[in-house]
Formats: sequence, C-alpha cells, structure tokens
Amino acid sequence: MKNLHIGFGIVTALVVSAISPTAWADAFDLTFIAATPDDTVANGQLTVIGDVATGGFLDVTAGPDAGIYTLVAGTGSDSSFVYDDFVFPGSDNGFVDSTAGLLWSLSGAAGNSQEMNMWYNPTAQYGAPGDSYSLWGAPYNWNLEAYGTATLTPVSDGDPVNADATPASDGGSTVVLLGGALAVLQAFRRKLSR
Repeated sequence: MKNLHIGFGIVTALVVSAISPTAWADAFDLTFIAATPDDTVANGQLTVIGDVATGGFLDVTAGPDAGIYTLVAGTGSDSSFVYDDFVFPGSDNGFVDSTAGLLWSLSGAAGNSQEMNMWYNPTAQYGAPGDSYSLWGAPYNWNLEAYGTATLTPVSDGDPVNADATPASDGGSTVVLLGGALAVLQAFRRKLSR
C-alpha cells in the first residue's frame, strides 16, 4: 500500500507538471531608420522570453550592409561587439540597453560573418545623439555606423488577454511527461483491478 501512495504521488506530480502552463514568448516587429550619416533602413522580428531576445532576424533593406541577419542568441563578445540580447519592450529609456545590445550575423553565429549590433544611446556618445539607437555593421569594413530611431511593436496572435504572446516550445518535454504519466496510471489501474 505504501508503494501505491508513493507511486500515486509521482504520477500526480508528472500530470501537474505536464498540464501546467508553458512559458510564453512575445513576438515583436522591429524597425530602424537612420537619421545620420546614411539612409539605412532595417526591419525585423524578435522573439522575447523574460526580457531576453531568443530568436529573430534583421533585414537591412537600405544602406551599405544590406542583407538578412539572424539573431545571435545568448550573451557574449567577439572582436567587434559585445552583446547580451536584453530587450525591455515597455521601457521609456530604450528597449535595448546601452552597454551591449542585440547582435545579428549573416551566419547566425558570433565572429564568423558580417554582423549588426544595435544598442541605445541615452546620452550623446560615439558620434550618436542622445536618445537614439546605434546600428553598426562589422567586421569587414565597418561600412555601417548609423544612428537613428527604432521601434518595437507587439505582433498580435489573436489572444485577447495576452495579444503579443505565443507559446514557447518546451522541446517536447510536456508530451513525454504526459505519456509517462499515462503509462504509470495504466499500470496502477491494472494493479488495483487484481
């Protein structure tokens, strides 16, 4: 009987964890328009979980480094840039930070292809006016050093309660846990029917 209670507790924990809410990812459209020194325009999309960008792209449609760049997820640095992928959608002081920012590359990895780095300038720095965003391209020729405005707009998925949220993937662990819980429940049912 003791084993039955322990087993039932394990099954209950598995079922509760399998049906509990998954993490939610927010999707945002991103735009950048340079004010100086060139006519760089970029659009893209970011997936944000808990104030960290976990995926996305940046399409530089006008300017010297046109191309589609993939977000480099995580935190790090290479010979050109430092990045942390923090995103604060509701901030009045820039939606990316002023110390590292976001990093995209043509390959999706840091340090082995053309890159784009975006950060916020709360005050004038590196030739950028205060309250602006910097978008720099590297490493080849530093063709792009643009300063301008950027916006982050929630992408609606039709959910009226959390309009910009989409379920984050759990890698299939919910299905595995639920399947395991059902198998254990079936075994208990057989044991009880004897």
